[in-house]
Amino acid sequence: MAVMTWRGHPPIFAAPELDRDDENRIALFQVSKAARCARSEEELLRGALESVRASFGWVYASYFRVVRREALEPELAFAFDSGELPGVFRQATVDVRFARGVGLAGLAWARRDFVFVEDVTRARGFLRAEAALASGIRSGFWVPVMSAAQVIGTIEFFSPERMRPGKGRMAALRAIQGILAGALERVRRCGHPPANTMPAIPGGG
Repeated sequence: MAVMTWRGHPPIFAAPELDRDDENRIALFQVSKAARCARSEEELLRGALESVRASFGWVYASYFRVVRREALEPELAFAFDSGELPGVFRQATVDVRFARGVGLAGLAWARRDFVFVEDVTRARGFLRAEAALASGIRSGFWVPVMSAAQVIGTIEFFSPERMRPGKGRMAALRAIQGILAGALERVRRCGHPPANTMPAIPGGG
């Protein structure tokens, strides 16, 4: 069972590599569109979540927001989701919370980097493994959401297939992460959409 973060050396996977240029370009276009049109942080993140999930064919995605309470350590708490799954997994997702460094969402937060798991049902750090098995979930991908150099949340994506992302898919996800970071800062500062500009879309690898 491989848990992979993207600053280290990748392990060898048996699963097929996912790297489709058309999907990468569609996802980038849709997220850029959401970034131009969004008038609030939630509208921006909901649009990005749905755009990426649908473009890449993931069956379910959710966003966890970093919440801070007086005298308590900050934690990741469920905010909203996209896609449909059997209730057992969605309910487990709504109920779970993560401290920094705890669980795979907390790991992405602590390392400020992507985390990918080929089979979450066998991953020791995945707290919803039993619910994932019951719902037919296999691969999972976690992306920290950045604003002003701080992690403000984590997006997670799930697939019923065992897979791994290729270089082009990783480049697209890095570009999407950058688009969100810039758009979040503009929305928080100005409260209105940024100028009508489009980022360069990287080719596949």
